[in-house]
Amino acid sequence: MAWWKKALIGSVVWIVLIFAVVMVHTSMTKDEKTTPEQDAAISRRYGQVFGAGLAAIWVFSFMTGKNKSI
Repeated sequence: MAWWKKALIGSVVWIVLIFAVVMVHTSMTKDEKTTPEQDAAISRRYGQVFGAGLAAIWVFSFMTGKNKSI
């Protein structure tokens, strides 16, 4: 399988995983009052984790798959 196909599958899994974590976090904190600043900080942190995870998946897939395609 090509490295980019593995990266694409990993990306889909990562997106679903992050979405599930956000939904669980939202349901757990539904009754708590948060300020807009706290909401922005939480959203920013999830965005950073999401972006870093996607980058890591693609870099790892590329680095492990490029040797096999030569």
